[in-house]
Amino acid sequence: MKTIVAVFFISLLISYFTAKLFLFLDIKQFYDIPDRMRKIHEKPILRAGGIAIFVGILFSILSLFFYTNKLTTGFALNFDKFEKILLPASLMFLLGIFDDAFGLSAKVKLPVQIIAAVVVFLEGIKLSVVKIPLIGVVDFGYFAPFITILWIVGITNAFNFIDGMDGLASGISFFAAFTIFLISLLEGEYVISLFTASICGSILGFIKFNWHPAKLFLGDSGSYFLGFLIGSLSIISSTKSSIIVAITIPVMIMAYPLLDLLLAVLRRILRGRSIFSADREHIHHKLLERGYSYKGIVLLLYLISGLFGFLAILVMFVKSNYLSFIIPLFSGIFAVYFVRKLGYEEFKSFISKVDEVVDIENEKKFKFYLERIKRSSTEEEFIDVLKEFFKEFEFEDYFFYIEGSNGDKFFIGDLSLLDSADRTGNLFLKFPFKGENLRKVYIMLSSKRDFEFCEKVIEKILPEISYKVSLFGDKLLKVKDKN
Repeated sequence: MKTIVAVFFISLLISYFTAKLFLFLDIKQFYDIPDRMRKIHEKPILRAGGIAIFVGILFSILSLFFYTNKLTTGFALNFDKFEKILLPASLMFLLGIFDDAFGLSAKVKLPVQIIAAVVVFLEGIKLSVVKIPLIGVVDFGYFAPFITILWIVGITNAFNFIDGMDGLASGISFFAAFTIFLISLLEGEYVISLFTASICGSILGFIKFNWHPAKLFLGDSGSYFLGFLIGSLSIISSTKSSIIVAITIPVMIMAYPLLDLLLAVLRRILRGRSIFSADREHIHHKLLERGYSYKGIVLLLYLISGLFGFLAILVMFVKSNYLSFIIPLFSGIFAVYFVRKLGYEEFKSFISKVDEVVDIENEKKFKFYLERIKRSSTEEEFIDVLKEFFKEFEFEDYFFYIEGSNGDKFFIGDLSLLDSADRTGNLFLKFPFKGENLRKVYIMLSSKRDFEFCEKVIEKILPEISYKVSLFGDKLLKVKDKN
């Protein structure tokens, strides 16, 4: 444990002093100039945080080769495993350096990211088998390369997307890395713990300069490097788990970056824009619009990330299929609620369009059954069409009742609906009709089913039903219910 603590503080100190060095050097090429559109800082800020973090991790790892004990020996023997991540992650770091200094297009960056992810997959770090709660083991088979590459590239860009507020991306990176550190430590994977401890220390060494108001930005070099490292390590930490690979673990660890990435991709698709185009609609931007303070937003998102990290550890070690299902389920419900509160207009518009499509389809069905009711020439045909109508719209809570002047009765639907309504106090709609030689005729519909649907029934269907009831009269009592 002393070795892990030592690596943590070595990376922290190296990162801290490297950050101070770059503040002193003040390299103009690495300044991030505010554009008054997407960027919310008001003055040029140096983008050298990624360099500080990279140097901190690299030299803390190299320091392990100058001290010999059981843990460092194990790390040295397994160093080839980390080379498989460090080399392509270093490529991501260099890509970010060029992007920070000169600005690169997505056409350049995406292919390089894919190549780096392919290298990781070819080295044997992959998502190939998952254990989905309450379903069982699923083998991705031929889709494993695509899923692994998509995961790593997605996480890399997710951390880049959330790097829009002082301390946000670096802090979220810390929580993700710290969660992986705890999982590996509790699982006895001390070699992974060493690596993630160096990441955590390096981030904390830099974050002092990144806290609002920031003196240093993480930059694309830092967000790409950390995103790639954490995305790859999340796969390793979950595959080392004793529960095969629980897909919930890496997803929970990356919950906030993934949510922000998903929202960014969806809203840009709905707008007909490139998914790589910049905007000012990320989660932190929406919270700013709602009047939350700068530091308050960052601390809130820290809290959410920390909570999801804790839940990932809980799922990992409780080893309950039901818990592994319930936690992601409620997390998903919370995410939907959270997104709705943010008030994205694109999603409101999309939902409206979906509702319009549903309304159009329902309108076609209404017209179809209305025409069939009009064309029904016999009592039997009329009753059959009614039953089909309620079945088609999955409207099971209905009761169509007819009583003749002589006391004869006929009904279709749920006879217990009347008693249930009286007993439970649930609201229901009741529509009476008149017919020759009929004492009572009515349809009951439970309003808990869908009140809007009930209104459409009243408006479009009931007038024609009323006409048919008055036309057929007590002949309806002689219809034999085929059910």
